[in-house]
Amino acid sequence: MKLRDFPEHAKEAHTSIAKRAKMSLDEFMGHFGDWDCEPVNVHGKPVGAILSSGPVMHACISGQYGHWGKKHMLKMFHDRIDQHGFVRTSVAEGNRIGEAFVRRLGFEEVGRAQGIIQSEVRHGH
Repeated sequence: MKLRDFPEHAKEAHTSIAKRAKMSLDEFMGHFGDWDCEPVNVHGKPVGAILSSGPVMHACISGQYGHWGKKHMLKMFHDRIDQHGFVRTSVAEGNRIGEAFVRRLGFEEVGRAQGIIQSEVRHGH
């Protein structure tokens, strides 16, 4: 399923990154609308989505939800590593929650540019 198929999750995913990314919901959907989507709910309420396109993944979850369905994200994560040999993501510098999250998953920094940290995890890590 694609992000565009989950409008409430898309709205929450956009809200989770809007302050850092400074893009409108229309711009967000223009960029991510056709990405694969694993919708995330907490207590039946949409709180965001795990988005992926090729080896690139992003967790766009409202910050107030620390415990969400990580099992689904981990399956998607491992499937992408199996398929591509690696997974890449990016986190805004200073987003301590995001930085800690990707480190816990085994991502290692591979570069920085314009306030964005690029990280990858490779097959076998």
